[in-house]
Amino acid sequence: LAETYWSTGALDDALGTLDSANQSLAIAAEGGTGLRLGQLRLLTVSVERNADAGRFENARVYAGELAKQAAALRASEAKDSRVPVRGEILETQARALIAAAGGDWRAARALSSEGASRAEAIQAREGSDTLWKFALLTNTNQLKAESELALGDFASAEQSARAAKAAKDQLNIEPVVDGRTQAYLSTLLAAALAQQGRIAEAKAVIDPAVKFNRDLAARNQGDELQKLELAAALYAQALADPSRRAALLRESRGLLAGLPGPMKSLATVRTWTRRIQDASA
Repeated sequence: LAETYWSTGALDDALGTLDSANQSLAIAAEGGTGLRLGQLRLLTVSVERNADAGRFENARVYAGELAKQAAALRASEAKDSRVPVRGEILETQARALIAAAGGDWRAARALSSEGASRAEAIQAREGSDTLWKFALLTNTNQLKAESELALGDFASAEQSARAAKAAKDQLNIEPVVDGRTQAYLSTLLAAALAQQGRIAEAKAVIDPAVKFNRDLAARNQGDELQKLELAAALYAQALADPSRRAALLRESRGLLAGLPGPMKSLATVRTWTRRIQDASA
C-alpha cells in the first residue's frame, strides 16, 4: 500500500503507512530470522523514501534502527552463518541512500561500492542466498552507477550499470516490475555510453527501453513514477540521437512538469530535472 501511495504522489500517506508497517513488523520480527530479514528490508525502504522526501531526521532514525537490528541478527546467528551479512549490506546501503539524497555523491559511491563488493563475495549455496545476492548486487550497483553519473565518471558508471543489469538478469520477480527495472538500468547505461561519445552503442541500449516505457505509458493509470522513468529514458535517448535531441528533451521536460507538486521536491526528481535542464541549455 505504501508503494501505491508513493507512485501516485501521495507522499504523506506513503510515509505514514511505512511508519505503521514498521511498528507492526518490529513486534513480528521477534518470530525468527526470516521475519527479521523482512524487517530489515522494510527499514531500508523507509530510509530510502524518507531521505528522498527530504525527511532526513526520520531517515536517520530508521537507519539507526536498521543498524541495531542488523547487529542483533549477527549476534543471534551462528558464527559461520551466511545470513547476517545481508543485514550488514542493507545497513551500508541505507547510509548510501541518505548520502545520495543529500547530494553527497562521493560518499554514496563509496558506500554502495562497499556494499556491492560484499554482495559479490556472498557464496550462494541455496535458493535464498542466490536471491539475496542478486537483489543486493542489483541495488548497490544501481546506486553506484547513479553516483558515478552524477560525479561525471562515465566509464565507471558504465561498468556499474552493466553489473546491475547482469545481476537483475538473475533475479525475476514479475514481468512488469522486472521490465521497469531493466529499462531504468538501460537508461543509466545508455547515458554513460553517450557521455563517452559511444552514440551507436547508447542508441542500441536505450531504444528498447524507451519503447518499453512508451508502451507502459499508453496504459498507465496514475503511476507518476512511470512518467519519471520515461522522462529519464527520453533524456538518454536524446543524448544518443542528436537529430531528435531537442524534441526528446522537450518531451522529457513536459513529463516532469506534469508530475504532482509534492513529487517535484523529491531528490530523485530534482536530480533528473537538473540533468535534463543542463542537457537542454
